[in-house]
Amino acid sequence: MLKFIRRVILTLIIIAILVVGAFALIGYVGYKDVVDKVSIEEKVNQLRSQDTYVTLDEISQPMQDAVVAIEDHRFYDHGGIDYYALMRSVVVNLSGTGNQGGSTLTQQLAKNFYFMEDNTSLRKISEAYVAKALEDNYSKDEILEMYVNIVYYGDNHYGIYEASTGYYNVLPSELNLAQASVLAGLPQAPSVYALSNHNPQTQERQRMVLKAMLDYKYINQSEYEAVINSI
Repeated sequence: MLKFIRRVILTLIIIAILVVGAFALIGYVGYKDVVDKVSIEEKVNQLRSQDTYVTLDEISQPMQDAVVAIEDHRFYDHGGIDYYALMRSVVVNLSGTGNQGGSTLTQQLAKNFYFMEDNTSLRKISEAYVAKALEDNYSKDEILEMYVNIVYYGDNHYGIYEASTGYYNVLPSELNLAQASVLAGLPQAPSVYALSNHNPQTQERQRMVLKAMLDYKYINQSEYEAVINSI
């Protein structure tokens, strides 16, 4: 009986390895397909050549901190894939106690470069390969810079320059904590949180951003309370 159980377990392990390998191969093929058509370097150059592109030193520190805090607080610790966050999101989603994503900023940049029209599960694997290539060839600051310049903030504002000037009539370098905590929350659901909607959920999202910034020590309690009390 024990020998039979061992055989079953071994068979299941082999099947699992083969399945994982098959998915990895399919994902790699998808990755190669998109980067062979348009290389990552070309995508980066296209983004950087846009008139509204701004460098990281032209973006206020509160905006940078707000994005990292709410979207990927382990951004500076992982290599493009945050396996801890990924497993946590799987557990939470399977338990039915919430709905969490496990995508890093680098994965979201990869998605914006190549996979915005692809909603298949296998796309996530190809996305991971692109994320790894981005991490291998660009610094964290460059990845963060590209991310804030490519994401959609609602109301037809693409990139941080359009969002900053369009919503607040200020340059990205002039964004204060209150403004940054709003903008950083928009990309998750821009059609819902866009400021033209006057949706109370936008303020709830802003509170989430501020709480994340407080939890991860980007702001202190007094800074947190000052903005919270002004909402």
